[in-house]
Amino acid sequence: MAKILIVEDSAFQRTIIKRIVSNAGHEVMEADSGREALRLIEAKQPDLVFLDLLMPDINGFQVLKVLKSKHSTVPVVVVTADVQETTRQRCEEDGVRQIVYKPVDENKISSVLKSVLGS
Repeated sequence: MAKILIVEDSAFQRTIIKRIVSNAGHEVMEADSGREALRLIEAKQPDLVFLDLLMPDINGFQVLKVLKSKHSTVPVVVVTADVQETTRQRCEEDGVRQIVYKPVDENKISSVLKSVLGS
């Protein structure tokens, strides 16, 4: 069982991802802001982070920048509706493992869990 952090300001989106991850047998932590995400990553050291890019306080790119500056090795999967090529390139430059485009579904999240965690 892995510890998975879901960072999403939309309670609806968090609930969908949480259900899928929980049903796969993993422990779920949730954050509704970038600031809370950074606190939980430091305190709980999750095995994987699902990260939204657009959030009200510290956005996903800022979270990635902080993690990169701290040489974090936690795998990050971005969950976004932004399909622009520049966004994908920026995520890759910031070390993102994969991008899942919204709307999410069980197949997409399960595929990520298998490829990143090997479960």
